[in-house]
Amino acid sequence: PTDARQTLKAAIQLLEREVPGPELASVYVQMALLSVISGQPDHALDWVGKIMALVDHFGADDIRQKALQMRGLARFDVGDLGGLDDLREAVELGLRLGFGRDTVRACINLSDLLSRQEGPAATLEVNQLGRRVCQERGITDLALLCNLEIAECLANLGHWDRALRAMDELLGHVEAKGGHYLAACTQAAKAFMLVWRGDLAQATLLVDEFLPRASRIGDLQVLARVVPVAGIVKQAEGNVDAAVQCVKDFAVTTRQAPASYRAQPLPDLVRICVAAGEFELAEQLMSDVEAHSARAQHALLTAQAVLAEAKGNFKGASKLYGEAVERWSRFGIVFEHVQTLLGLGRCLTRLAQPQAHKPLMEATT
Repeated sequence: PTDARQTLKAAIQLLEREVPGPELASVYVQMALLSVISGQPDHALDWVGKIMALVDHFGADDIRQKALQMRGLARFDVGDLGGLDDLREAVELGLRLGFGRDTVRACINLSDLLSRQEGPAATLEVNQLGRRVCQERGITDLALLCNLEIAECLANLGHWDRALRAMDELLGHVEAKGGHYLAACTQAAKAFMLVWRGDLAQATLLVDEFLPRASRIGDLQVLARVVPVAGIVKQAEGNVDAAVQCVKDFAVTTRQAPASYRAQPLPDLVRICVAAGEFELAEQLMSDVEAHSARAQHALLTAQAVLAEAKGNFKGASKLYGEAVERWSRFGIVFEHVQTLLGLGRCLTRLAQPQAHKPLMEATT
């Protein structure tokens, strides 16, 4: 990201000496994109304003379509759910005008927002649309990202066998090509499922590969996805100190990032903290989350339930877990639905409630 920003700044210095045109707007688009993925949505919106001013001056539907994507992502990150409308418009514009790569990118970006607001079923649908466009146009690189997103949707929907097969196929492809940016995220997603299935040895091997790779990349959107998984695996190994360090590293890495980066893995991070007795760290993580999206709200509620249970407030925790159960059920992420069912069952058991067996039985099915 650092090298990319310096290169783009050099391009802007060259182009701003000339009569403004599509080339300058295209570089502004790239700066907006870099700002978004670096966790600087306000800066991205500034760049989008410059883009739209140029587009209004000389007209360029392709650049407008890209700018809509950047604006949608940035608006969503600052808590404006209208960003979804921008992304839907970008997809529709791309399809109507026959764009290939930019239509796929719009699908991928829309899927990111849908994964935070509407759940994995809606996310899967738009990623499948993106993959169809890739297949029709012979777009192989973006197809890899669509395939990763589809695999993660399958995992969230509870289809872990299908998700693991899809991830193995994707990893085989990218490693045969000499490695890929997506490999770290794919390995982390796979390690998450393996460690919960009890295959600790394989999950550990994956951590040893993806964590250094993600560190070398240095991209916030990669680090935010993989560091929590490393913590889960370290905890499963019994290395509590290393697990907590992963949580602390995550907190430092995402400190200046939008809330979306910190919200999604919050339940897992808090589970690590309470297992280590790090209640203060758990509370700090929760205080740093602004729950704009539905998924962020569900994650924060779940984290609050986990901490309340750990502190012995079983009555309060059972109420929080009960609400979280309903939310995750509607949202469609099976893993968190099951985790909250188990939490509710544990709390009701400690309260000697006769209905304690019901959520526990439901969790097993």
